[in-house]
Amino acid sequence: MPLEPIAITGCGAVSAFGNGVEALWAGLAGGRSAVGRVTRFDASSLYTQLAAEVPGPLPPGTPEEERAVLYLRRAVAEALADARVPESVPRERVSVAIGTTLGGMAWGEAYYREGGAGGPRVGEILPRLHYHVLAQETAQLTNAEGEVTTVSAACASSLNALSHACLRLRAGRDDVAIAGGADALSAFVYSGFCSLLALAPDAARPFDRRRKGLVLGEGAGVLVLERLSDARRRGARVRALVTGCGTAGDAHHLTGPHKEGEGLLLAMRRALAQGEQVPDGVGYVNAHGTSTPFNDRMEYVALSRLGGADWARRVPVSSTKAATGHALGAAGAIETIACVRALETGVLPPSLNFEVPDPECPVDPVPNEAREVRGLRAALNLAAGFGGQNAALLLERAAA
Repeated sequence: MPLEPIAITGCGAVSAFGNGVEALWAGLAGGRSAVGRVTRFDASSLYTQLAAEVPGPLPPGTPEEERAVLYLRRAVAEALADARVPESVPRERVSVAIGTTLGGMAWGEAYYREGGAGGPRVGEILPRLHYHVLAQETAQLTNAEGEVTTVSAACASSLNALSHACLRLRAGRDDVAIAGGADALSAFVYSGFCSLLALAPDAARPFDRRRKGLVLGEGAGVLVLERLSDARRRGARVRALVTGCGTAGDAHHLTGPHKEGEGLLLAMRRALAQGEQVPDGVGYVNAHGTSTPFNDRMEYVALSRLGGADWARRVPVSSTKAATGHALGAAGAIETIACVRALETGVLPPSLNFEVPDPECPVDPVPNEAREVRGLRAALNLAAGFGGQNAALLLERAAA
């Protein structure tokens, strides 16, 4: 018996293009880049100073360390306004699942910068250090009294959070789930990626033979999820469907991807099996696409093993991270929203800075300019994080 699709009835986003889903989509569909020089902290001693920062000043009185929470609040508010969930839904049937890579890292930096336990703001800082603060904040904003879950699975965090929420809805444990992820740039993490030589010295170039690394970003993405039958019953606008989700670990290396894409392949197979879909039915892949030499090749290998080399070369496979930066734990949710808009509009967002094809990952990267397509019915969104964390989400057009 096929699993009931999960309806996406609300979307909210904060990205380096600004506040809102439409700001995100205008930037992506317009082929623009939100990458610039780091202004948030001093990166002058590092080999690169590129990042995709969320623009605009903080509201008066907002601590710098509260950025991730601020981004999440904005995304939650937009998603709830979009979904218009009726107040008659019992609050104990509303759950929260939020993914994050950094959690309260910025507060941790402040803690040590100000002298640890002897610092002047220790009472303010300590309660904000924890990873679960973001999920708790979401629950308080939405009065959700169901399960509140924090998912920290490296760069696959928010896709894992979305998968978790879908599984709970299908099991009948919740009626509404608010799921996604948030992260803000941190000097500690930026320096850490530099020490791994994982950051691009000039620009992220997904699937380009000259690619040398990623560009970090930040932001938040939040989706409101319901069972399709419930959404139809209340007359909700269904923006897209989640028909399959898969997660898998490849238990290979702390930072490096499995060369043959074992974990990502398994995650994709699970997502397609849940959705009773075949690779030829997928018309677009939003790749993890970090622009590192190993990741991009691994994704092509996994895709070619999934649907064959001809399909992997033919299906459009783009990475939006060259435009938005890699928002770490928020990336999967932001990119899921990009897939929703692609399914709604029939426009595929491009991979920027692509000039030189790589024979080791010969995908169609939708180079540099958005592409209009007809009949787009299904899309795969992929995530592949440190420690072998992999996730895949199968989305389908609501009208399908």
